[in-house]
Amino acid sequence: MSKTYVETSTELLEGLDEMVREGYYANRTEGINDAIRLLLKQYKLSKLHAKDSHLMGGAPTASGADGNHSGLAAHKQAAPNPPLAAPNPPLAARGETSGT
Repeated sequence: MSKTYVETSTELLEGLDEMVREGYYANRTEGINDAIRLLLKQYKLSKLHAKDSHLMGGAPTASGADGNHSGLAAHKQAAPNPPLAAPNPPLAARGETSGT
Protein backbone atom coordinates (compact mmCIF):
# COMPACT_ATOMS: atom_id res chain seq x y z
CA MET A 1 0.00 0.00 0.00
CA SER A 2 1.27 3.49 -0.85
CA LYS A 3 1.38 6.46 1.51
CA THR A 4 0.78 10.09 0.63
CA TYR A 5 0.46 13.40 2.45
CA VAL A 6 -2.79 15.29 1.99
CA GLU A 7 -3.74 18.74 3.25
CA THR A 8 -7.41 19.35 3.93
CA SER A 9 -9.63 21.76 5.81
CA THR A 10 -10.27 21.45 9.51
CA GLU A 11 -13.99 21.17 8.72
CA LEU A 12 -13.50 18.10 6.52
CA LEU A 13 -11.18 16.46 9.01
CA GLU A 14 -13.61 17.08 11.88
CA GLY A 15 -16.41 15.52 9.82
CA LEU A 16 -14.27 12.48 9.08
CA ASP A 17 -13.31 12.17 12.75
CA GLU A 18 -16.99 12.28 13.69
CA MET A 19 -17.70 9.39 11.30
CA VAL A 20 -14.85 7.42 12.89
CA ARG A 21 -16.19 8.13 16.41
CA GLU A 22 -19.69 7.03 15.34
CA GLY A 23 -18.28 3.79 13.96
CA TYR A 24 -18.81 4.36 10.25
CA TYR A 25 -15.09 3.80 9.72
CA ALA A 26 -12.43 2.14 11.84
CA ASN A 27 -10.01 5.02 11.22
CA ARG A 28 -9.31 8.04 9.01
CA THR A 29 -7.50 5.94 6.41
CA GLU A 30 -10.55 3.74 5.85
CA GLY A 31 -12.79 6.79 5.47
CA ILE A 32 -10.44 8.57 3.07
CA ASN A 33 -10.01 5.41 0.98
CA ASP A 34 -13.80 5.05 0.78
CA ALA A 35 -14.12 8.70 -0.29
CA ILE A 36 -11.52 8.22 -3.02
CA ARG A 37 -13.30 5.07 -4.24
CA LEU A 38 -16.58 7.01 -4.44
CA LEU A 39 -14.90 9.89 -6.25
CA LEU A 40 -13.31 7.55 -8.80
CA LYS A 41 -16.61 5.73 -9.31
CA GLN A 42 -18.38 9.06 -9.90
CA TYR A 43 -15.62 10.15 -12.31
CA LYS A 44 -15.83 6.90 -14.31
CA LEU A 45 -19.63 7.13 -14.47
CA SER A 46 -19.44 10.73 -15.70
CA LYS A 47 -17.05 9.64 -18.45
CA LEU A 48 -19.41 6.82 -19.45
CA HIS A 49 -22.37 9.19 -19.51
CA ALA A 50 -20.42 11.70 -21.58
CA LYS A 51 -19.35 8.99 -24.04
CA ASP A 52 -22.91 7.66 -24.26
CA SER A 53 -24.27 11.17 -24.78
CA HIS A 54 -21.68 11.82 -27.50
CA LEU A 55 -22.56 8.56 -29.27
CA MET A 56 -26.23 9.50 -29.15
CA GLY A 57 -25.48 12.90 -30.69
CA GLY A 58 -25.99 14.84 -27.46
CA ALA A 59 -23.68 16.97 -25.37
CA PRO A 60 -19.91 16.97 -25.88
CA THR A 61 -17.72 14.38 -24.22
CA ALA A 62 -15.90 14.92 -20.94
CA SER A 63 -12.85 16.11 -22.87
CA GLY A 64 -12.95 19.58 -24.35
CA ALA A 65 -12.50 20.26 -28.05
CA ASP A 66 -8.74 20.50 -27.48
CA GLY A 67 -8.64 16.93 -26.08
CA ASN A 68 -7.99 17.86 -22.45
CA HIS A 69 -10.54 17.66 -19.67
CA SER A 70 -11.62 21.29 -19.81
CA GLY A 71 -15.12 20.13 -20.72
CA LEU A 72 -15.37 18.13 -17.51
CA ALA A 73 -14.05 21.08 -15.50
CA ALA A 74 -16.67 23.35 -17.05
CA HIS A 75 -19.39 20.85 -16.18
CA LYS A 76 -18.16 20.63 -12.59
CA GLN A 77 -18.34 24.41 -12.25
CA ALA A 78 -21.77 24.66 -13.85
CA ALA A 79 -23.60 21.96 -11.91
CA PRO A 80 -23.33 20.99 -8.25
CA ASN A 81 -22.00 17.55 -7.46
CA PRO A 82 -24.74 14.94 -7.24
CA PRO A 83 -25.18 13.43 -3.78
CA LEU A 84 -22.83 10.58 -3.02
CA ALA A 85 -24.01 7.26 -1.73
CA ALA A 86 -24.52 7.00 2.01
CA PRO A 87 -21.48 5.82 3.93
CA ASN A 88 -21.19 2.29 5.20
CA PRO A 89 -23.27 1.55 8.29
CA PRO A 90 -21.37 1.71 11.59
CA LEU A 91 -18.96 -1.17 12.16
CA ALA A 92 -21.09 -2.53 15.00
CA ALA A 93 -24.09 -2.80 12.65
CA ARG A 94 -21.93 -4.81 10.25
CA GLY A 95 -20.83 -7.14 13.07
CA GLU A 96 -17.27 -5.77 12.98
CA THR A 97 -15.07 -4.03 15.48
CA SER A 98 -12.56 -1.27 14.88
CA GLY A 99 -9.72 -3.30 16.35
CA THR A 100 -8.54 -0.29 18.35
